[in-house]
Amino acid sequence: MRIWHLVPGATDAHPARLTEQDCYRLLLAPADAAPVAAGTSGGEPVDAPELYLTDDHGAEQPPGRSPTLALEIPRRIAPIPPEHAARLLKRPLGAREGAGALLAQFLTGLVTRAQHLRPWVAARLESVIVDLFAATLVGHLDTGHATHPIAGSRDLTRRIRTHIQQHLGDPGLTPRSVAAHHHISVSYLHRLFQCEDLSVAARIRHERLEAARGDLVGSADRATPVHVIAERWGFAYHSSFVRAFQAAYGMSPRACRLDQGGTGGSGGTEPDR
Repeated sequence: MRIWHLVPGATDAHPARLTEQDCYRLLLAPADAAPVAAGTSGGEPVDAPELYLTDDHGAEQPPGRSPTLALEIPRRIAPIPPEHAARLLKRPLGAREGAGALLAQFLTGLVTRAQHLRPWVAARLESVIVDLFAATLVGHLDTGHATHPIAGSRDLTRRIRTHIQQHLGDPGLTPRSVAAHHHISVSYLHRLFQCEDLSVAARIRHERLEAARGDLVGSADRATPVHVIAERWGFAYHSSFVRAFQAAYGMSPRACRLDQGGTGGSGGTEPDR
């Protein structure tokens, strides 16, 4: 996500930006911007600020406006289905009242004060921007589409759960790595899971423990040492695995295996620690 001032006449070049297909661009034309297109009211000031949504990085200007601020939001974190956002592309989205006005004011204030914000504060503000962005777009859709942003968030959450399941064996799987893979901030990742039963870190730990317990009691791994199973499911330290297993299930990994009729691994002599 990026926010920046636009300078009239300047080349809109930004290094290391996302590809055209990966983000939306929201342009803000302030209330005092003079019309620039031919045939527009003779240079009279515009009554109210306007927001314009595009999905490209071209130099296209809103009709009759000189935008002064731009916001880019990756599509994958925009909590609104693409087919509904497409209905609003290159249409004026009023910034006089409602969510649009809040978003315009927030972005204007943020871009002038960004250099004074600490990184962790800026990261937390990303979720505010995403929510205001979604609310602004929903306000211009039919009433029947009002719940679609939630559906978009749920779709992203499902993709994140799938990613976690597929990478449980990676010791580097953490909330930070999950957020980076999905091009969202860690704070927004936690926001997605705030209504879930488990946090992201707790979900990773729970899924790893469940997978390890399944191997411990399964017939295929009865002779596999406990520490090998722990490593298989992303536990870098055997002692950490034993403590987490004990806390979750009230018994040690070896006791769990013996309770299910296993050998305990290595002929039944392998200790938990």
